[in-house]
Amino acid sequence: MGIKEEAVGEAINLGSGEEQRVIDMANMVNKIAGNESGIVYMDRRDWDVKNRLLSSIDKAKRLLDYKPQMKFEDGL
Repeated sequence: MGIKEEAVGEAINLGSGEEQRVIDMANMVNKIAGNESGIVYMDRRDWDVKNRLLSSIDKAKRLLDYKPQMKFEDGL
């Protein structure tokens, strides 16, 4: 069965578990989409403080025995 009782009702992050820079993600999306316009840099907004992201997959590992099987860019 595909249900783990301890995970029911829990919010669980799934991801590669590897840190990603926002600029790298934007470049990957542009490449995949065939967007040759590039990236426009703007001043950060007061709340816009992240320049890299790392999903915490600790809960997914613990509750679901989650093991990422592909790289971030392959998942795009």
